This record gives sequence, C-alpha cells and structure tokens, in this order.
Amino acid sequence: MAAMFSDLMQATHHNGRLILLPPPQQPPATQDSLELAGAPAWFKAWNDQQFQPFVARVRGDLTALTRDVATLLVQDGKDRNSKLGDDGPFYEVAFSDGRRPWGAIVAVPGQGNFMLPTLTNTADLQALTLAESYGYYKGYFPHQPVLYAGPTTLTDRIVAIAAAIGRCPRRFVSLSLGT
Repeated sequence: MAAMFSDLMQATHHNGRLILLPPPQQPPATQDSLELAGAPAWFKAWNDQQFQPFVARVRGDLTALTRDVATLLVQDGKDRNSKLGDDGPFYEVAFSDGRRPWGAIVAVPGQGNFMLPTLTNTADLQALTLAESYGYYKGYFPHQPVLYAGPTTLTDRIVAIAAAIGRCPRRFVSLSLGT
C-alpha cells in the first residue's frame, strides 16, 4: 500500500500503523521558472537572449509613447483653452503625468480627501477652495512646493492653475480681482 503513495507521499510506520506524511515542501517557483518549466534548452536560450530583451525594449517604447501622448494632450488642451472666452466651455487639461483631473480624488495633508471639480469656465476657477486648489496645483506642478505663505495663497494658486490650463494669467488676475 505504501508503494502506491510513494510518488505522492512518504510513509512511515509508527506503533505498527502506517502513517502517510505529506511530501517535502519545495521552494515556491518563480514566474520565470513556471513559464519555462520543461522548456527545451534552445527555447530557454532564445528567451533569455532575444525575447526578453525585445520585451524590455517594447516596455521602454510604451513608456516613452505614453509620456509623449500625455504631453500632446496637455498642449492640445492648453491651446484650445487659450482661444476660448471666459464662459468656456474649457477643455480638461491632463496633469503632467497624464491623469485627468476632473472628478479625481486627491489627498490634502491634514484635511482628508477631496474630489476635484470640473473647470469648464472662469467662474469654476474662481470658485476653487483652498483644498481643491491644492489638488490642482500639485497635479499640474508635481515637482514644485505647494504655495502656502501669505494672504494671496488661493489667488496665487488659481493664477498658476489658470496658466496650466491655457488661460492668460494676467487677464485672469484682472478678472479675479474684479477690474
């Protein structure tokens, strides 16, 4: 009977009884070893020397293409918005990493999560709260410190956001100040 299970389990005798033990544990297989398990040597060599380098190049090309498309979307949105009046409707301009801001949930330090509103016209820009402006500013200028100092913090952020979406900052400042 023990011979029947020899390939699946180990057997031992204890006090005259046959006890079946589970097979010894194998270290977990890596993804590569699972995919190439039982593959012929020529295939493994081809995979290592030709296919994997090809996959790495394609991944690099895809990353570059994604970055370039994000840049084009940003430039297109800014260009379109620069030609519109104050009533819009403005186009959604993606953040520098390609994410679309309208309706995005952002974390504001010390204040929780906020959903970014749509910015379809100048009134929407002027209605941004300090927390919402933080989310937009951080998205459009990810490598710059967020403006916090001074009584004009909200206005300064809104002017920067207006420029980031293709609106004329000087013209926007005069509108926000009511002149």
